[in-house]
Amino acid sequence: MLTGFFLAGSPARAEEPAETAPAPIYIDLPNLAAPVMKGRRVTKYLMLTLKMELAPDADPEAANGKIPRLQDAFLRETYLIARENKSSGNVDVLTLRDRLLEIAQQMMGEGTVTGLLFVRTQSVRA
Repeated sequence: MLTGFFLAGSPARAEEPAETAPAPIYIDLPNLAAPVMKGRRVTKYLMLTLKMELAPDADPEAANGKIPRLQDAFLRETYLIARENKSSGNVDVLTLRDRLLEIAQQMMGEGTVTGLLFVRTQSVRA
């Protein structure tokens, strides 16, 4: 009698698999290194290892072909941010990530780059 009670009250489970979103594409970028200044003196070097996250429908081959120019733009921006903060001798990595992401989105095209991941950040004394 209890068996009928428990079976009658349980909802039927759908056997359809849940739809999963397509996985993003990740591209390893060349390491970046930039001097961090305090006044006129290099106090340390900022070393970055990055991955670029592409939309699932993006063309990774086309993105890879643009990496040399992207690397150049990233280096220029990293040096600029390091120079802007020379009075403190520190670099705000969140601001840096946002600026690099904006550059990547502009260079790779609308909707291609969905994220920029800092895999590793390291500060090395000069």
